[in-house]
Amino acid sequence: ATNPAFISSLTADIFSYIMLGFIVLFLAASLFYDKNRIVEGANDNLTGCFASIAILKFLQDNEITFENTEVIALCTGSEETGLRGSKAWTEAHKGEFKDVPTFFYAFDTINESKYLMANYRDLNGTVKSDKDIADLFYEAAQEVGVPCKKGWIPPLGGAVDAAGFTQGGFRAAGVTGLNHKLERYYHTRLDSYDNMNEDGIANCFAATVKTLEMFDNGAKQ
Repeated sequence: ATNPAFISSLTADIFSYIMLGFIVLFLAASLFYDKNRIVEGANDNLTGCFASIAILKFLQDNEITFENTEVIALCTGSEETGLRGSKAWTEAHKGEFKDVPTFFYAFDTINESKYLMANYRDLNGTVKSDKDIADLFYEAAQEVGVPCKKGWIPPLGGAVDAAGFTQGGFRAAGVTGLNHKLERYYHTRLDSYDNMNEDGIANCFAATVKTLEMFDNGAKQ
């Protein structure tokens, strides 16, 4: 029979080596860290903010109002430091909006059209998104002929603010537009305006407008 004490000791050793590896990687990365270099964050996540605000501008410029739906663009900060913005918002507004169907889409890194995806799981695959909300975006994309996939943010793939809203008790799903094997511009100095993709943002925009129309007509409520 296997000695339990041996297994416990081996597990502790493996964990120690893993932690040591992280420390070595952190020290190595710090050698290349330049606090004076500013990364634009054009894709992650100017694209998400831009897509949200562009929808409001489009509705306003074309004098479009929905009969049953109010549309709000909410730009939360500090996503990269543990979803702090979305979590702070949910904590401040806990218990509100229960009298009407309310949902959130979190747009994050909207780049290539072929990678547009409704996310059914978030936070490294550990948080389950609202299936109806994810389905609605996917179905709306199909309605307007926009390529869209069903998928989830895999382990080590990070998270978008939808996870913060979901954990706070709200219905939410993320929408992303990048290869989750991670592109060279993701979280690097290459995330600049010249690596943005107009077609990817336009497709997300078209699918979202259709999503709002379908929701206003009673879909997934």
